[in-house]
Amino acid sequence: MALRPKRKFHIVVEKDEAGFYVGRCKELPNAFTQAKTLSQLKKRMGEVIGLIMEDIEEEHAKNPDKIVEVVV
Repeated sequence: MALRPKRKFHIVVEKDEAGFYVGRCKELPNAFTQAKTLSQLKKRMGEVIGLIMEDIEEEHAKNPDKIVEVVV
């Protein structure tokens, strides 16, 4: 895995009917998970986001002409 600069992501956190924390990432709509505690949720969200970012990097390495970066 290549070293990449640290980035901040915004997580929307809600509690479900069973009392679990549910988190979803605003920047990566496919990044979501749940946990019993807020600290577990933060850790799991970091893992989910990391896996998605790895997938994006691998896809870019395989098809560099199909993925472009936009800096705003």
